[in-house]
Amino acid sequence: MNNLQFRGTTITFNGINSSRYGLYLCNVDGGTDYFTRQFGTERSIIKENGTVHSIEHNTPVVSLQLVKLDNHNNPIPISKDELARISHWLFSPEEYKPLIVDQNSIVYYGMFIRGEIWQNEYDKGYLTLEFELNGDHAYTILQNSDFRVNGTRNITINSRHTYGLYNEVDIEIKLANGQTGFTIINNTTGQTMTLSGLSNCNHIYIYNDGIKHIENVDNKSQNLRGNFNKVFIHLAYGTNQITLKGVGTVRFISQGKLLLT
Repeated sequence: MNNLQFRGTTITFNGINSSRYGLYLCNVDGGTDYFTRQFGTERSIIKENGTVHSIEHNTPVVSLQLVKLDNHNNPIPISKDELARISHWLFSPEEYKPLIVDQNSIVYYGMFIRGEIWQNEYDKGYLTLEFELNGDHAYTILQNSDFRVNGTRNITINSRHTYGLYNEVDIEIKLANGQTGFTIINNTTGQTMTLSGLSNCNHIYIYNDGIKHIENVDNKSQNLRGNFNKVFIHLAYGTNQITLKGVGTVRFISQGKLLLT
């Protein structure tokens, strides 16, 4: 099992903060860290005839501990009713949900897979939990970058992803009435994305991460492949110098992947 270290006071899982239940991260071993931690990524190399055939990335499991505290940061008991509510919060989802450690600005997607409670004779104790990630990486906080364009506009967008060569961003474009085209040039990567001939189509969404797809938001059945040069803009690490050409608004939706640290 791979262990990561969290450096925060509370966690937020599936939109609910642990402070709602009076729960805070703790370290029962008495050391300086909440957890031992992996850095980078763990992977297995599949070889054929002495050369690399493929690389398999292993899915990490996060181990964390929570304790219930009063207003003076003293441990207090967890009742059976409270434990039932906590269990429902953590274990009822049957799909990957976001886990955020406060003051960390890092998002982990996964599911809680195991929980234990330790209590002394006074019913004071802590919870030990295991959280399996959906992949061998974390994510930045989701960011929307909005720009209004009336002709040509030069902008910069920063990407702080550390996993993978590029950050594959989604793009949403809303054309002004009567406009039929739009161009985005990432001068940093050398990419040019062009949309043209977009009659009766003012609202376009470009899916870039995973299955790449472009759609008319107002008429999802319309095929826009013929109106698109099939270049999906991505971001390099650091500052990206971008040129926008057209009339309307554009939004870059970015959630960069991060190596586990």
